[in-house]
Amino acid sequence: MPRMYAVRRMVLGLTLVLGLALPVRAADFEALLPESVDSVVHLKISELMNSPLAKKYVVPMLKDGLENNAQANAAFQGMGLDPLKDFDSITIGSISGESPEDLDLVILLRGTFDVNKLNVAMKAASAAESEKIAMVKDGKLSFYKLTMETGTPISEMYMNIADGKTIVMTSKKERIASTQAKLGGTSKLNKEVATLLKNAGDSTLTIVGLNKSKNSPLPIPNPQAAQLLEKIDSLTMGIGMTETVSLSFGIGFSEEDEAKSIGEMLGVYVPQVKQFAGIFALQKPALKAPLDSLADSIKYSVKGKNVSLSLKTSAANIETIVREMAKQGRNDD
Repeated sequence: MPRMYAVRRMVLGLTLVLGLALPVRAADFEALLPESVDSVVHLKISELMNSPLAKKYVVPMLKDGLENNAQANAAFQGMGLDPLKDFDSITIGSISGESPEDLDLVILLRGTFDVNKLNVAMKAASAAESEKIAMVKDGKLSFYKLTMETGTPISEMYMNIADGKTIVMTSKKERIASTQAKLGGTSKLNKEVATLLKNAGDSTLTIVGLNKSKNSPLPIPNPQAAQLLEKIDSLTMGIGMTETVSLSFGIGFSEEDEAKSIGEMLGVYVPQVKQFAGIFALQKPALKAPLDSLADSIKYSVKGKNVSLSLKTSAANIETIVREMAKQGRNDD
């Protein structure tokens, strides 16, 4: 029995990193985030898994793993979950503090859930491992406290099965009740983050953040890079994974001169990258078409304090590039 509870706990953990249903509209997750959030990561795993590359390389691996793990299958069934159909998206919102210990984290898992079966499974897991999973209350609201050995400042998380479409995890107990109260509401995000999300577009993976501290949590040996970081106000990144694979970056600076300087640097390096791609393709004829497509798609722009860079190509071209590079690696060995 202890082993079954360990598997069940593992499966519960997987619900926080898997999602395989329909995409969630931006407003659906924005409405549940704290108003003062300063960074957001939103992953539409359904879109990722339905992409040509994932269908060919990732989905078969997941199916094979599930078919060969009877205990995991039993645990999923006990919770009323189909891991290949019932999950939707994962959103991580955070509010930075003066130190890592002050990090305020909210994780949203969207999908289709059997609330009763999930609660029965969680209560059974709590009874078996009360030191790791405990029932707690905040007023009339009951939810779960998870104690974890993460090696990070966050060793406790609170989990609430909010409704049949939403599971919430937070690093602060009081966030559970405030998030529950927002179900069905509209977005009240601060204007800066809301604008970043809007500008980032509708990507498979979206990452936006405000650079409030102006400092890196890790030492930066290059003084120029450290100085540049201090002048960055915001960052955005989007990765699209459909029939087309795309990548976009956006940097907001505190001064227009900094944006102009980065734009001038891109004006030097982007043509060099395109030239290098052409030279490399001469040595690998099979890569000429996909590399030409990728290089030709590279675009950058400078508008006021903002710099953007983007590129895209077809999933088929990416597959060709990866396949040919893998061949090259095997030949080098």
